[in-house]
Amino acid sequence: MSPVCIKKPKAIVMDITGTLVAKSFMTYSQESKSFMMKNSRDFITQTWGKNPLKLVVNFIRQDIKNNNTKGPPLSDMKASVDDQIEGLLTHLQYRFENEWKSRSPAIGIFHLAISDWGYKKNLLKTPVYPEVKNVLTKWKTQDDIKLFVTVGHTNFLRNVFSKTSAGNFLPLIDGHMNLTEGREKKFNRLPLLLETKAEDILFITRIPEDARQARKQNLTVILIVRPDFNPKLHKTLIVAKASDSDLSVLQRGKSTIFDHIDTGELRKKEEKDNHGVMNILNKMKRKKPETKKEKSKVPEPEELDKDQAELKSNLDTLTSAYDLDYDPSPFSRVRGADLQEFATIVSLDDLAWLSSEME
Repeated sequence: MSPVCIKKPKAIVMDITGTLVAKSFMTYSQESKSFMMKNSRDFITQTWGKNPLKLVVNFIRQDIKNNNTKGPPLSDMKASVDDQIEGLLTHLQYRFENEWKSRSPAIGIFHLAISDWGYKKNLLKTPVYPEVKNVLTKWKTQDDIKLFVTVGHTNFLRNVFSKTSAGNFLPLIDGHMNLTEGREKKFNRLPLLLETKAEDILFITRIPEDARQARKQNLTVILIVRPDFNPKLHKTLIVAKASDSDLSVLQRGKSTIFDHIDTGELRKKEEKDNHGVMNILNKMKRKKPETKKEKSKVPEPEELDKDQAELKSNLDTLTSAYDLDYDPSPFSRVRGADLQEFATIVSLDDLAWLSSEME
């Protein structure tokens, strides 16, 4: 499998998970679970009464009220601080041990909050893939390419990239943006945001659905297949690379189990089963004062305020809006058939630029 050679872009936009950062970074990984279980008491004790933890408690109370968890009830808000802390720890312990695979905004927000604390305490490092630092350094310093990531909030970006397993990446990143609107990413914004023509922008992602949307906006698109997200296809591609294959056999119809799934039915099931972050955020929005004749209305998604929109963007990065629980869904996993549509790599150093004579 030869390197994928394309025209050198002026800007590269990258998803975080599966492109730069390993799957263990995400909320529902065993590594994240272990970190939360080990550090919950210190985090809760040290941050009790502050907004991130208040938000977690509000979400958990909403879950209990809506019967979205069988976890034990929290202590009454009039109870002592010690009793409330013990009640929260007991509830979280139950969720970690018995409801871990049930997607929950409460757990997602708790992970986001404890991660922020963990980075500041130097207890966390973002797990990046082995080649990432060298490749980004080359693109930035030698190739003079602008590098961007799809993450919505500046503080989140600083946490994730200032303390990685390979050091501080912030000097390599030119900027970030939140392209997500509902369940879609608005790639038509990129040329204006980056002040660059669409054909001069390269988008690298693990998610075929996003790749298709980006291609519709005339962006150059590369799919990346990592072993932690798609081990079987990654192994096949590695074998092809070692034998210098052009993947023609794969592209002529080798399929995976996901090629035969009714994705329409799965989408309906996903939307029914997931406890949507957006829905709960809507309910948290300040409401009009209630009167005896009028109840507060639940605001539409576009009425989310800035802080709530940033929170949702960060949660999407940690939990992935496309994935069912922690495991990649048919919408986010690269299938054999996707190799017919997109150039595919298994590592960032599989990319090479065409010489100016060949462009």
